[in-house]
Amino acid sequence: MPGLRGLAAPLVAAAVLTTSTAASAAPTVVARHLDRPRGLAIGPAGTLYAALVGHGGKPCNGEGCFGASGRIVRVARNGKVHTALGGLLSMRGRPDGFFSIGADQVTVLPNGRLATAVTAEFEGPTGTAPKAVPRALRPQIGHLLTGRPGGRVHVGADLAKLEFTTDPDGEGAVSNPYGVTHVGTQIFVSDSAANDVLSVRGGVAELLDVFPHAGDAQSVPDALTAGPDGALYVGEFTGGAQAKGTARIWRVVPGQAAAVWATGLTSVTAVAAGADGSIYAAEFLPGRVVRITPAGDRTVIARRLHFPGGIAVARDGAVYVSDWSIAGATPAKHGPLKGRTGRILRIAPAG
Repeated sequence: MPGLRGLAAPLVAAAVLTTSTAASAAPTVVARHLDRPRGLAIGPAGTLYAALVGHGGKPCNGEGCFGASGRIVRVARNGKVHTALGGLLSMRGRPDGFFSIGADQVTVLPNGRLATAVTAEFEGPTGTAPKAVPRALRPQIGHLLTGRPGGRVHVGADLAKLEFTTDPDGEGAVSNPYGVTHVGTQIFVSDSAANDVLSVRGGVAELLDVFPHAGDAQSVPDALTAGPDGALYVGEFTGGAQAKGTARIWRVVPGQAAAVWATGLTSVTAVAAGADGSIYAAEFLPGRVVRITPAGDRTVIARRLHFPGGIAVARDGAVYVSDWSIAGATPAKHGPLKGRTGRILRIAPAG
C-alpha cells in the first residue's frame, strides 16, 4: 500500500470532533472476484470505474512478480466488469501478494479520458527499473497514463522525475505516484512516498506542495480528490505503524499555503467529495468510511470493512468503496487472505 517504504471557499478550522455512527443499512456487494480493486471514480454519465492493481506476472525478483495485469474497468449494473484500459504495469508482492502495487487510483477527465498513475516505489533511490520488469512496461513506471475507454494507453508526464532529481521533502529519493484527480482540465497527482502533491502542466509535473510529518511519522499523502469548491483535499496514510488518530486531511488551493482541514483519522487510503462539500474518507486499518461535513461534523457510515482502498460518491448520494483491496480475483488457498477476493460495496445514501 501507499508509501510503505472557485478556489476561495471558506476554510473550515481543523478540529477533532465527536464522531457519530449512522443508522443505515449494511453495504451491499455490487461486484466481486476483482483483482485487487483500489481507486474508484464515477463518470459524467454515472458510470463506475475501478482501478485493479492486478496480480503481476511471471518475471520475479525478491520483492515481487511483474506483468501487465493491471487495468481500469467499467463496472456494469449487474456487477460484471469490462476492461476500459488494459496492459498496466502490476507487481504482485511476495510472499503472499499483500503488498501489491501498480496503477492504484483513477479519475475521469472532462473530455471522457481516464487518468491513472503508476508507482515507481520498487525502483528505490536509484530510479532504475528492476530487471524483472518487462522492458515494454518500463516506460509506464512513475508516469501519468491516460486513455479513452476501450482505447490505447498513452504515457504522459514523468511524475517521479522531480523526486529523483530534487527530493523536495529531503527524506530520500523514493517515489510512489498514487492519487490522481483534476480541477477542470488541470490534473493533480499525490506522490505518497515523496510526501508531496504535483500539478501537471504541458506534460510536465511541477511541485505544488510538500507535507510535513504527522507527529514522528512521515505524512504519506496518498488520498486525493477535488471538492466542489475547487480545492484539493489530501488524506494521509502516515508512515511507520500508522498510529491511531495521526492522519490528517489537508485542504490545498493552488497559490496558497496548504492548511489542515481535519485531524484524528487513521490510515486514510482514499477520499471523495460529495455534492454538498462533504468529504468521505476510507480508513485502511480501522476498516471504516467516515463522512465529514463542511462544518466539521463526522459520521461513520460504514464499519468492519476489510482494507478499503478506494471511494467514490454518486450523484444520488450513494457511496462506493473497494473492499479487500489487497485480495486477488481468485480466492487464496491459505494465509490471511484465504477465501477472499477483491470486491466493491455500495453504501446507500442517507435518508
